[in-house]
Formats: sequence, structure tokens, C-alpha cells
Amino acid sequence: MVGEFDGRLTYGADNPSGLPPEVVVYREKLREDRIRRVAAGVVRFGRAELMNPPRLAALLRQAGVVLSRSAAWPELRAQVSTGSDARSRVAG
Repeated sequence: MVGEFDGRLTYGADNPSGLPPEVVVYREKLREDRIRRVAAGVVRFGRAELMNPPRLAALLRQAGVVLSRSAAWPELRAQVSTGSDARSRVAG
């Protein structure tokens, strides 16, 4: 499983590459196709998920990622330790 952080800037008119957004999106799709050929899947997340560990944990669980007690953030460890499932909060 591959996780990828994307922000709006990546695809907007002022993206760092300076390319038109449609070119950036098309290249991204091709790159993701290459990743999917060698990985079980791709989980995309943004700043909102990074700033909300329970939401990130739920997103990862929905993608089939098994979280362990050695998760990097204390907030994620708490989600794993309590067996809490924040799936209902992902869409919120």
C-alpha cells in the first residue's frame, strides 16, 4: 500500500511545475497507474487528514492498512490501543 499526500496547490493553475493543470493531472494519473502495478493500492490524504489523526487512522483502516501500536503519532497509537474506529468521521 502506498500513501500519498497531495494539496490543492499540486493541481492548481499556480502549481510548482508551471504546467497547465490538465497536464499535471494527466501525468499524475499515469504515475499512479505505474504505482498501482506494483503496490496493493494508493491512499491519498491531505492536510485535513494529517491534522486530524483519528480521521487519518480511519482513512488508512478503510484502505486495509493494519495500524499497530508502533504507529508514529501518539494520537494514532491511541486509536490503535483503544480499538477505536473513526470511520464515521472520515466523511465529516
